[in-house]
Amino acid sequence: MVCTEQVDDNMQGEANPRNNKQVYRIMIRTKQVDDNMQVDDNFQGIPYHRKVKQVYRAMVCTEQVDGNMQDEANLRKGKQVYRTMVCTDQVDGNMQGVANPRKNKQVYRTMVCTKQVDGNMQSVTTPRKGKQVYRPMVYTEEVDGNMQGVATPRKGKQVYRTMVCTEQVDGNMQGEATPRNNKQVYRIMVYTEEADGNMQGVATPRKGKQVYRTMVCTEQVDGNMQGEATPRNNKQVYRIMVCTEQVDGNMQGEATPRNNKQVYRIMVCTEQVDGNMQDLANTRNNKQVYRRMVCTEQVDGKMQGVATPRKGKQVYRTMVCTEQVDGNMQGVATPRKGKQVYRPMVCTEEVDGNMQGIATPRKGKQVYRTMVCTEQVDGNRKTFFYTQLLMDKVILRAYFY
Repeated sequence: MVCTEQVDDNMQGEANPRNNKQVYRIMIRTKQVDDNMQVDDNFQGIPYHRKVKQVYRAMVCTEQVDGNMQDEANLRKGKQVYRTMVCTDQVDGNMQGVANPRKNKQVYRTMVCTKQVDGNMQSVTTPRKGKQVYRPMVYTEEVDGNMQGVATPRKGKQVYRTMVCTEQVDGNMQGEATPRNNKQVYRIMVYTEEADGNMQGVATPRKGKQVYRTMVCTEQVDGNMQGEATPRNNKQVYRIMVCTEQVDGNMQGEATPRNNKQVYRIMVCTEQVDGNMQDLANTRNNKQVYRRMVCTEQVDGKMQGVATPRKGKQVYRTMVCTEQVDGNMQGVATPRKGKQVYRPMVCTEEVDGNMQGIATPRKGKQVYRTMVCTEQVDGNRKTFFYTQLLMDKVILRAYFY
């Protein structure tokens, strides 16, 4: 649960009651210092009573120790709990991640350290059990004025997995994979080059063969943007292609043909109706198809989400309505079958000049699922992704800086 209110110029997190019980999980307190959002000095997370017992689950307290930011878990049943803790401190002008001890042992899990070496940003993991751990690390360095991705060694071996190198060739950005086991690996590579003033996507060869998978080429035809697939095995492949062109001053989506048939799958057309933006699905087999359509229109100066009809019925699925209330952005779900539906709603409001995420209620209960909070720290934007459950479980997925 993430509720935000302002107490003594500081942002505090308080959960709303559920079933007449006070629930306080994943509390984060922040205040504004020098126009930037920071975690208050020596601020700690304090759980509240539930069933006359102290509950400390997935608590994250942030305090400042020796000018460095550290995370500490609260007590639970008289024991120190350190789960998925991420401490960031500055060593020699570089940011490093250090885990707190648990049961008198140093724990280094999912730690990502970033430091600057020779003017380039590199990622280094911290040791665990006296061993160097290099997992899902991505190094970015500048070589000959080009950005390249290099994996760090693991067990004395060079590991190159899911590496994406971007370099500039003839004024165009291209992606090249780095070698692994002395072999050239080209997987999920996307090349973008400029041909005749248009951007095109070209796959790189693998095992001496041209591979074109999930390639998206965009070129300009008659002043309109269209999507075309590149050939594979001398055949034209059109999969999940999205073409956008301008018709009568409105943007529309059209699918490209495959096997001489018109295919309209997951197409999103956007046109302007009465000064409002609406989404219309294209036809398939002479039938109107409205799947995963999101229409946005402006009502009374506020943005609302309305689904397009299907089979003569109003469909409201995965709708996100955004309106402005008291100068703040809030998310409101649209009704379905005469009932208010609040599913994966994300409300964003501005508190002390910073954006925060608050969930909207559903069936009279406060629902907080997949909330995204963004705040400004030292002039930089931070995004905190929370994944929370309602059945006495709370999962703190990741922090993205």
